[in-house]
Amino acid sequence: MLELSLKSNPGAFERGLQAPKPLTPTQAKELRFERAWEALAWLEAMFPAIRLDSPVPLVVGVLKQACARAPEEISNKTIRLALGIYIRRSQYQQALATNGSIRCDLRGVAAQGSC
Repeated sequence: MLELSLKSNPGAFERGLQAPKPLTPTQAKELRFERAWEALAWLEAMFPAIRLDSPVPLVVGVLKQACARAPEEISNKTIRLALGIYIRRSQYQQALATNGSIRCDLRGVAAQGSC
């Protein structure tokens, strides 16, 4: 691996450039959650049904819808983690218990009833 980096960047060793250190497991987890919160902010900006302040229950299958519309720089794993954070929040759980029969897709359109 070192040979490849020196071949792709001749003189790197002489200039004192070093390969970046790998992240510790804790740092990697923090980075994943930071990206997930950024993805959640994107989801909230793009889709009317994703509301952090007053969440509504979502229909089953929103993960596929969100992943299909996500930009390239947001991975499906990050979207899945972001939606997991969203649906595990106490406000969402309360909305689900209160309005359990009314579920909305990402556009805010109710599967049955109204959002």
